[in-house]
Amino acid sequence: MTADEIRSQLTAPSRRSTPSDARWPRRTLVGVLFAALLVVMLRPGWHTLSDTYPNLGDDVFLTWSISWTGHALVSNPLHLFDANIFWPHHLTLAYADNLLVLLAPFALIRALGGSWALALNLVTIGLLLLSLASTYSLTRWLTGRTDAAIIAAIAYTFNAFTIAHLGHTQLMLLGFFPLAFLLLFRFLERPTLTAAGALGAMNVALALGALYYVAIYALCFGVIIVGYLIVRRRAVGRDMIRGFIVVGAISLLAVPFLVPYYQLGLTRPLAPDLRLQPEDLVTPAPGSFLYPGLDSRANGVPARVEHTFFPGFSTILLAAVGLAMLIVAVVRRQGAEGASTPTTSGVRADRQVFLALLAAAGALGVIVAIGPEVRGVSMPFRYLHDHAPGFAGIRATSRLAMPGLLALAVFAGTGFASIARRWRTITAGAVAAVLCGFLLLELAAPMAHTTLPTDRATLAVYHALSKKPGGAVVELPVVDITRQSGADYAYVEAPRMLYSSIDWHPRFNGYSGGLPDDYVTGTQTLNTFPSAGASRLMKRLRIRYAVLHVGQYQGVRQYTKAQVEGILGTLPPGARATRHGNAWLVDLTPTSS
Repeated sequence: MTADEIRSQLTAPSRRSTPSDARWPRRTLVGVLFAALLVVMLRPGWHTLSDTYPNLGDDVFLTWSISWTGHALVSNPLHLFDANIFWPHHLTLAYADNLLVLLAPFALIRALGGSWALALNLVTIGLLLLSLASTYSLTRWLTGRTDAAIIAAIAYTFNAFTIAHLGHTQLMLLGFFPLAFLLLFRFLERPTLTAAGALGAMNVALALGALYYVAIYALCFGVIIVGYLIVRRRAVGRDMIRGFIVVGAISLLAVPFLVPYYQLGLTRPLAPDLRLQPEDLVTPAPGSFLYPGLDSRANGVPARVEHTFFPGFSTILLAAVGLAMLIVAVVRRQGAEGASTPTTSGVRADRQVFLALLAAAGALGVIVAIGPEVRGVSMPFRYLHDHAPGFAGIRATSRLAMPGLLALAVFAGTGFASIARRWRTITAGAVAAVLCGFLLLELAAPMAHTTLPTDRATLAVYHALSKKPGGAVVELPVVDITRQSGADYAYVEAPRMLYSSIDWHPRFNGYSGGLPDDYVTGTQTLNTFPSAGASRLMKRLRIRYAVLHVGQYQGVRQYTKAQVEGILGTLPPGARATRHGNAWLVDLTPTSS
């Protein structure tokens, strides 16, 4: 294939009459391009893929979550949510996103011998590829242009929010939004049973992924449907009613996996400091290569990662053009209702309504993400937090702005399409390539890599536990969140959770954004082991094993050698202690083995 043919495939508008076999060269080229862009932006190596995480907090925590889900589905599926943390409480998996939707690829990589880190990192890369592909598909469906769709895909997938949150695997499900909206639009355009089934399956996938995302998606879903029926001023026909029944019936399959979250009733206090703010739009990813000044300005912002939403100035400018051209087209009512060719707005005339509905969904996401109040004025999120299922457990409201970022990226694509609609193919392709290169540079930032210790000395005690009879475990010292930092809590307790997947004994320990009511007081008592108070509590909680960690872990002090000697010298009668690598394992009831 010549260079001119490649450019033609990447920039030519689509036509309904295009044979399916003629689409594959274009799709293959775009797929190769997206894979190359992932390599450029993430710069992965074998060591970073197989041995490291962006950080040892949430990413490791979610690796445990997926691992537990796979273990429970095989061993005891009826108690899927009774995970092995926060013993003796029930429904403890509901303190995390269960990420069941990611289990199949994760389990496959693990079954083939891949490490925990490799499985999660490859799944994350796959999710980013999905985001590129689904944003591309949505934008091309609206505009009919490949170049515009590639610009939108880059702007949405590699925005600063994504780069800053690579350590939050559940948020890498951002590609579900463009895919879900595309399936919804196609269903509304032609409500067939096939379209209804695909949309229902997508709803289930969202429900089995990120709780933040499914909450805001449910609102956007309702707004789009109501808006479409109002704008079209049409009676709901038999096909659409039948389709909605199918969508609803399939979506109900997710209910059993959402009920435990409702039963747990985890309520987080309103956090105004984690709301979306105007300056977040110009806060780049940490270490921004092109904008060190903006990066430096943002370094003093508390919880900066929750305020990082920079999509690139080129995206903002193109999106402004796209929005302006859509408004002009709507005011002029340009194009016949059934026209399938792009108008001056860069969108097919018969699909302008869907772009407008996407804008409405994006605006809704931004309004909710603003948080509970602005300058003393109550905002919609306050009501949702108090009354709508799924919102009481949301703390970082800024994360709900993802539909807004998607709308911004798609409008950037339509803005380019409206500008380039009369350009020659080679000219449009060249300009698009330059824009994409500059946009990638705007969004690029260093990648963080932290190695999870998996050496023999670290894992020895967990392998020893795997050969012991069943019994609850407390790993000491437990991080006391009232006296130690959040980083200490994350980087010590999250790895312990993942290591527990070697033996699967229930743990008093746990890590999450929420905690059982008695966890803090229990932690403080158990950290006095083997005092009388700790022994009584361990007996009441039916804790059989205590793991005593020695030295330091991720810079956090554990027991000293002298402290361990003192503990071992005052163990309860009958207890037995054995050394395994960097830890001691105390069996409090060995005679029952």
